[in-house]
Amino acid sequence: MAGCQSTQPAAAPRPLSAKSDRESITVFAGSDLLARARVGFRERMSMSRLRSSNGIDVLRGFPVEPRAGESVDHPEQTGAWFGHGAMDGDDLWYGRGGGVVREQVLRIESDSSASLIAQVEWTNSAGARICGEQRRVRFQVEGPLHLVDFDISLTASAKGLVFGDVKEGFFATRLADPFRSSAGARTFGSTGATGSDLWGQRARWIASTCAAVSGEVATVCILEDPRNAGHPTRWQVRPYGLVAANPFANGAFTEDPDDDEPVIVDSHGGVRLRYRIVVAPAALSFMEVDALWAEYAQPGGGSPAATGVLP
Repeated sequence: MAGCQSTQPAAAPRPLSAKSDRESITVFAGSDLLARARVGFRERMSMSRLRSSNGIDVLRGFPVEPRAGESVDHPEQTGAWFGHGAMDGDDLWYGRGGGVVREQVLRIESDSSASLIAQVEWTNSAGARICGEQRRVRFQVEGPLHLVDFDISLTASAKGLVFGDVKEGFFATRLADPFRSSAGARTFGSTGATGSDLWGQRARWIASTCAAVSGEVATVCILEDPRNAGHPTRWQVRPYGLVAANPFANGAFTEDPDDDEPVIVDSHGGVRLRYRIVVAPAALSFMEVDALWAEYAQPGGGSPAATGVLP
């Protein structure tokens, strides 16, 4: 992004590297932490760390990796994750269950790109299988920008799959405390709305610029792929740092009973959803964020096509 990059001094390339264990995968840009994905085989997959290139943690650590002094409300909000409040009748937002990794592969594709490909199984609160999923999480560095692409392909079981029309879902991020409105953060969307006016709106993207942290600022941009069903999606945006894209909610936000309709996926049918997070070490303008979305939205600008099997 020219507007962001022009404000940054020239820097040496920071090649990506990663280390992994059974519980997590940590990605580094040079010697600096870029992101950490929790891929434990007993809990839902989520991203617990994500940093800007100027060192600001943009996701809240609690409850997975708590940091001293940060907020401890809403323990179900675990960094960046997928969840839904009425998936085949089960609450997989507040309750137990959700997408749990069964198999995963990490690939360093180049000095500036790495991908985590995972086979995920969604289970309900009783542990019964709801559906399967292939998930690709791609980490990239473009100059001062850190990019993470999420590509999720759900496959229903023989009995199909039902997403209820509820506000709790589906691709969600809980931003760090400096991104709270009470801390002085500015949150805005592609419609031109800001702050509390974003709740329930349809938008191509939502962005938030934090209050200064040790004299530095960062902007987090959450972009929706225009190929997603129902684009532009509705968003649940809360002043305490929750930003969630929900393609399965309508009546939950309009509060009109005539708009309340579940999304039904036929037997063995599929749902594919794609999102990008961009983290910039600067306060981005509306036009700069919109340009980032336009770049992502063009053919070939998003994550690679899902293969249906682990490579």
